Amino acid sequence: MDLLLDVHPDLSASVVVPAGPFLFGEDLELRYLAPFEIDRYPVTISRYVEFLRRTGHPAPGSWPRGRTPVDRLDHPVTGVSHHDALAFARFLGRALPTEEQWEKAARGTDGRPWPWGFRFDVRLLNSRAARRRGTTPVDFYPAGASPYGVMDLSGNVWEWTSSYYDSECDLILLKGGCHALTREHARTTSRHFNEPGLSNGLTGFRTVLAL
Repeated sequence: MDLLLDVHPDLSASVVVPAGPFLFGEDLELRYLAPFEIDRYPVTISRYVEFLRRTGHPAPGSWPRGRTPVDRLDHPVTGVSHHDALAFARFLGRALPTEEQWEKAARGTDGRPWPWGFRFDVRLLNSRAARRRGTTPVDFYPAGASPYGVMDLSGNVWEWTSSYYDSECDLILLKGGCHALTREHARTTSRHFNEPGLSNGLTGFRTVLAL
């Protein structure tokens, strides 16, 4: 149950990704996933503020004097560590997506490299080529949706997952690219990483619920 329905209910919606096989990774490996529910949009500043209000969790250090950036309430929250993202997800009884869940939500079952299809289109995401020099509202690119209607999975901000980058380190996998990087970073198969305790202005998150 979403506890934050009083704040931008349209931007706190979730969609169901059905059970079944999909093509995973650059090698298009056939994998199977159980059904799950995933946030349609990255967690916004408005939703995160409500979480802070209800829990007393500390605000992102990048917010001047801890004050809410009220001019960007519908932008993805950034400046959150993996620990912060987990705290938000657990508060809702949810989790962060695994790499497999994130990728299936982004590319569907046909192995597409972009959420919207097989050809890059600069008009469908906030990457370096868009020259926006910062984040955009999470619903700014509706035509860039994935086959399941999940938004903003390419560009804008990297997204924390629950997966490790590899089996030999404690680095957490990031997916999706960000507004400061090229289209190659925003491919559905692109992989990046960060230490779980670190945060920056290029990384946000969304949550999932196993069904």
